[in-house]
Amino acid sequence: MTYRTVRNMVVVGVAALAIGGTPGRADIVVDLNIGGNYTGQGDLNYNYNSQGYLGGGGSLDTSYLNSAKLPYLYCIDIPDHVNVPAEYAKTLATDTGQVWLGSNTSSISTVNNAGAVAYLIDKYAAGATTRAEMGGLQGAIWKVIYGGLFVMNSGSNGYSDYLTYYNDVSNNGVGPLKTASVSSLLWFSPSKDSSISASHAPGTIYQALVTLNPSYHSGAVPEPATIVTSSMGIVVLAGLRMWRRRRPAAA
Repeated sequence: MTYRTVRNMVVVGVAALAIGGTPGRADIVVDLNIGGNYTGQGDLNYNYNSQGYLGGGGSLDTSYLNSAKLPYLYCIDIPDHVNVPAEYAKTLATDTGQVWLGSNTSSISTVNNAGAVAYLIDKYAAGATTRAEMGGLQGAIWKVIYGGLFVMNSGSNGYSDYLTYYNDVSNNGVGPLKTASVSSLLWFSPSKDSSISASHAPGTIYQALVTLNPSYHSGAVPEPATIVTSSMGIVVLAGLRMWRRRRPAAA
């Protein structure tokens, strides 16, 4: 494992631990840099609220959280939009399934069927490597959130993957929806507004996004049992830098 790989894992883990490691704390402001590659036309064609859409959606690659590379980044809501590529240096991150949506600026919203979204991403996101698979997963995410308002176009390249994912989470459409812990993910409200918080909406609402929460997944942060606060994570990162300086030069 390279120094850079370990460093990125620790940086993302520190951000996540700052959310999940403090009693009573469920949100933090982070720097989210969104990549410019997304699911294109042909892979993700759908109708939402009787209006047709071509392309868009996750995974938005390559994206970074506090300069650490994210494994994937999927979209939560359809009506709001996010620019790509773009930096949102005042993004609100939660581990509670809560995001700011343009349809409700009076209070932060909990994503509909957030547990089912967590199930889909936990089980399938790491293995969805083609644009058709990503389009299918994005479609399944939107289906569990929006129900009958969302219809995936059967001509989409990602349609067969969509059916696989959605039939699994929905028990072949008869329910109940399968769920996983909402805290297994980080839920983003992209923003450039320094006043954003869980109790204060940003001036502009952008499309909410979601990714893996490494502090929840034991394999994502080195020795997670020993890294229990963000300050300890910084110490670990400093130690890694010292290790890089002291290790012998390659032959």
